[in-house]
Amino acid sequence: MRRRIVLGAACALSAVLALAVGLIVVLVLLDLDTTTVGAGPARTSVRFGAPIAWITQDETGYGRLPSGTRVGFASPMEHPTTVSSPALAADVGIVAAVLAAGTVATALGLTRLTARRRSRLVP
Repeated sequence: MRRRIVLGAACALSAVLALAVGLIVVLVLLDLDTTTVGAGPARTSVRFGAPIAWITQDETGYGRLPSGTRVGFASPMEHPTTVSSPALAADVGIVAAVLAAGTVATALGLTRLTARRRSRLVP
């Protein structure tokens, strides 16, 4: 019974840490994200965010840019910005799930590896 409680607490802590790291990864990806903008109306709603676009900016403040110019979220100009909370939550959930799955797979692999080594040592 006590082992199940400890295991449950460890799983809950792992989930919280995966969400925290997932949020950090999503925000770093946002800073690195660039996109190509077209001319005219396409520049009024440029979407950023990976793997799901969750933030929209109005890039018309740049003035006249040739079509096909690459712009990033972090720019020297202040742009009207809209954030989609559900898309941000989905982004963080996807990244956290990938991190958690990788952690579980690594833990299972290490457990099997140590079990094999122990079985070889026992005569």
